[in-house]
Amino acid sequence: MARPKNPIVATSNRDLAKLVGRSHAAVNGWLKRDDWRFGPGPWKAADVARIQQWAAAELVERPATAELRVDARAEAAGDSTGHAGPAPVTAERGLERGMESLSISKKADVALKMKRREVLDFGLQVQQGKFHSVEQCTRDRLAAIHEVKQGLLDLADSFPGSTEDKTILRGRIFELLRRFSGTVG
Repeated sequence: MARPKNPIVATSNRDLAKLVGRSHAAVNGWLKRDDWRFGPGPWKAADVARIQQWAAAELVERPATAELRVDARAEAAGDSTGHAGPAPVTAERGLERGMESLSISKKADVALKMKRREVLDFGLQVQQGKFHSVEQCTRDRLAAIHEVKQGLLDLADSFPGSTEDKTILRGRIFELLRRFSGTVG
């Protein structure tokens, strides 16, 4: 007897999951999606190939990091960016598509992982010097102001002239410093 040209290769969700390299829970979620167009099974070899293309084009690979699979249609068209049209696929859009099929506990787990990643990213940015301590900045600024003040007062002392002239000059410098600091109304 002749072999069929397109034999059935997956009779259950678990069989399909093994063939496409995903968990059976993920495949069960796919079957509940509105955009699932491959029926409840069994699936033939050609169906499995189309399902793999659909999964690559439509699904988020890792919801916790919102990394998207490259759009297979764009890749086939030669677009190296992985975007099929003028509107690029964003991580937020992909995350929304991936999150809608998750249970509440999984959504909470993903949200927690994303928050941890934000904290780690912030820590890395601090280490790279993109942020600084407000207290340290204030201390550095006050030290610079004190240095300028001391320099101006030393300038008055080095001024050639009588002691009375130096005292008048120091008084004017103090007056300017008070106005600059906002203590004189």
